[in-house]
Amino acid sequence: MPYVFNPFTGNFDYDSDSGATGPVGPTGPAGASGATGPAGANGTNGATGPIGSTGATGPQGDPGGATGATGATGPLGASGATGPAGTIGIDGATGATGPQGTPGGATGATGAIGPSGATGVTGSLGVTGATGPAGPQGPIGDQGATGPAGATGPAGATGPAGSAGVTGATGVIGETGPIGVSGATGPIGATGPIGVTGPIGETGPIGVTGATGPSGSITYPASGIVTSTGTAFGTSLTAPSGAIVGTTDAQTLTNKIITGLDETSTAPTISAGTLTLDCNVGNVFSVALNASITTLSFTNVPASGTAYALTLSLTADGTARTVAWGAAVKWPAGTAPTITSTNAKIDTFILTTWDAGTTWFAFVAGQAS
Repeated sequence: MPYVFNPFTGNFDYDSDSGATGPVGPTGPAGASGATGPAGANGTNGATGPIGSTGATGPQGDPGGATGATGATGPLGASGATGPAGTIGIDGATGATGPQGTPGGATGATGAIGPSGATGVTGSLGVTGATGPAGPQGPIGDQGATGPAGATGPAGATGPAGSAGVTGATGVIGETGPIGVSGATGPIGATGPIGVTGPIGETGPIGVTGATGPSGSITYPASGIVTSTGTAFGTSLTAPSGAIVGTTDAQTLTNKIITGLDETSTAPTISAGTLTLDCNVGNVFSVALNASITTLSFTNVPASGTAYALTLSLTADGTARTVAWGAAVKWPAGTAPTITSTNAKIDTFILTTWDAGTTWFAFVAGQAS
């Protein structure tokens, strides 16, 4: 298939739409290169025209004669001094691009490449120059410092000791001379420092306690209940008839007027469905109804013949609960009330007995309050 000349690359590109490519003709001889003319000024680029149909490539000329043999390399001459670099000339203006010629006929067959010429003989190396004369000898340096003295050699072995001579006989001891006169007593020396204080001795035994002195006279207050001012007896109060009891002792009050009586409210809890009300701890019971009461128990109920009444309040937790009152608790018309289930609402009941708890008469004091 034919090729199309590409003006941007200067090559012939394969064109799939063209006809079949003809055989390549022999390469013609290369002409001598002409001198390069000055570059012309750049012309204005015209609009690119449509690419025309590719013509057949023309036959290729003969590549020419064989390459001549390379001559022998001459000896290396002495390098001359490098001259100053010349100034770079001004680039000439680029010439206008010539019109594109019409492609020729079909490309001919490529001719065979001629044989390469023989490589020339390498020239011999130049003669090495003579060695220059030796320079004068430098001055002698200063003498170095004296080195340290060597270590002292080991001492020689000690010779053997000579034999001891014979000891002479001991002479006779002479008589003792008379004792000389005693010299005068020297001055008293300075007082030495005070010694460390010794440990304190043990404490002696405590003496016998003396006899107690006679007691002073006591002035008693008048009969009755004794009062005190904090520093002396006050005026005695008239004692009531009967025994005087403490704050926790049981006592029967007769014909007494009680003003501002406050009752203690206790809060027993429900344990495994059982609620126990201890009559000894009070008369008012406030219970959080967080479970159904399957057993209601009363303890320490006063003996038969003594009336006892209690107030029982049940606070609901939002869940429906029931109370098993037991057979001893009697309600009006025999019907127990329905327990309120609304969260935080309180049902209050009054229960009274005078037969030691065999029977409890109950009624509603208020519900869902």
